[in-house]
Amino acid sequence: MLSIPSTIQDLLETGRFSIRYLIRFELDSGPAGVWNDTFALAYGGITYTPLAGNMEITEIPATSQLDSDRVSVTVGYLSNDVVTIVATEAWHQRPCTLFLAFMDDAGNAQHVMARFAGFLDDVTISDADGDKCILTLTIESNNRELNRSNGRTRSDADQRRTLSTDGFFKHAANAAADSAIYWGRKGPQYPTSAK
Repeated sequence: MLSIPSTIQDLLETGRFSIRYLIRFELDSGPAGVWNDTFALAYGGITYTPLAGNMEITEIPATSQLDSDRVSVTVGYLSNDVVTIVATEAWHQRPCTLFLAFMDDAGNAQHVMARFAGFLDDVTISDADGDKCILTLTIESNNRELNRSNGRTRSDADQRRTLSTDGFFKHAANAAADSAIYWGRKGPQYPTSAK
């Protein structure tokens, strides 16, 4: 469920708003962005390049599992700014965030919220003869990181490699050994009552 401030809720109820998508890329040369409107938008310290009518976004998945979801962004009629980013930057596996912006009648961004975050996984350009040039960006969700192992183990030796004085796991090896666990008054330490 989207959490929207009351001022934006009022704007939505009057019907005097529009919704735009902003995509922010974290590149070696600094952050860059594109959005689907007709003018350059300065927001969050960067200027978003306009791609009015040329940017389509697939449905943004919502899941309660740890699925590694993807969002595809299709850009038609490529602008020089987009081609320059693809041709000159190291874009593969760079952090990428898709924002949803609520705009007022004057074209000002009243509220911007992140809708999908991940990594720019794939960029394909289709340039068929006699057809428009299309760029397809595939953004893979941050969830892909949740199932990856890092090589660490739950052992005293591994913990002491990180911090030599940390003995948190010093009894971990003994905890896995079979041991008798007594409940109530049946334990060997409980004295037997005289009858």
